[in-house]
Amino acid sequence: FLDVDALNRTENAKWVSRGLRCLYPGDEYRLAMLSNGGEDATTAREFNLKHASFAPAGFVLDHSKQRIDWQDKDTLLVSRDWGAGTLTNSGYPFVVKRWKRGTPLDSATEIFRGQPTDELTTDAHVLHDASGHQLVTIERGVTFFTSQTFVETPKGLKQLAIPSKANVAGMIDGRVLIHTHEAWTGDKTGANWNIPAGSLVELKLADVLRDPEHLTPQIVF
Repeated sequence: FLDVDALNRTENAKWVSRGLRCLYPGDEYRLAMLSNGGEDATTAREFNLKHASFAPAGFVLDHSKQRIDWQDKDTLLVSRDWGAGTLTNSGYPFVVKRWKRGTPLDSATEIFRGQPTDELTTDAHVLHDASGHQLVTIERGVTFFTSQTFVETPKGLKQLAIPSKANVAGMIDGRVLIHTHEAWTGDKTGANWNIPAGSLVELKLADVLRDPEHLTPQIVF
């Protein structure tokens, strides 16, 4: 474990833990998100759970409002302040980049860009299930109540055709779970369908990767 109190004594700092970003599977490698005095911006440092210490030459991302997720042991997906023109008018990151271990942070490759007028952040998530499936998603916070979701497919990033008031809730056994916050209406195999707000819906991962713009959702609950 990471003893934040001991770290503060060692570094004469006022770190507050903002949680850990764990590498699946195993969770041995983690990014410790540390806030100076509890502010919104964080510093991220790679922590090795097995050795209970910060990883030598591990990933380090300095002070910024930022969202980070592991794509694999040597790859991070990061949204943060990348410099002029990369924060929204309200101060949130809207540019997502892919950063490889052992390379300078400024060499990270941009994979998605929102808009300065977005009201919330744009960030990336990597979903896993126990069957070994993985799905990269990017959520763009267009307003406080609406968003756009994109998925990484063999043909690149594509928008997922879910309502603007819906979010990806997880993935189980090759099924992507969606939580709806508004009615979802559409047409499936020639028949009208209507999924009420507050539903949990599943999409087949294979369908999402093949054609995320044309979906056949099924109600779970």
